[in-house]
Amino acid sequence: MIEDLGGADICLGSLGYTGHIAFNDPPEPDEEISIEDFKNLSTRVVSLSRESIVQNSLKIGGNADIVPKKAITLGMKEILLTKKIYMYFMRDWQAAILRKFMHGPITPRVPGSLLQNHPFVKVIVSENAAVIPK
Repeated sequence: MIEDLGGADICLGSLGYTGHIAFNDPPEPDEEISIEDFKNLSTRVVSLSRESIVQNSLKIGGNADIVPKKAITLGMKEILLTKKIYMYFMRDWQAAILRKFMHGPITPRVPGSLLQNHPFVKVIVSENAAVIPK
């Protein structure tokens, strides 16, 4: 339906520790996927990566046992069809992934990097996320 309507008007988001956007996690080290195939991933049910489970557990006291193991995620296809994308970086640990997102190579290994070719992405960065990592 999103595609039929010409894309959503706006998408608000951020990146996870691995550079994932929504739950579009990077491929595992032994997996390969082309940029084109990754860009065409659509809304679907996914199994969360260990990194996503741990990251989400930090919001609920660190108990990874109660984090759901599956999620419904908006696909990269639908995200990339969005007319305007606003990305927020607020946490200390986002300093490194922010730089990969903005300046690193475009690769499924950093899913958010695919937004580098989007015609409208506004990035909002807090002071602590703007610190250059050592």
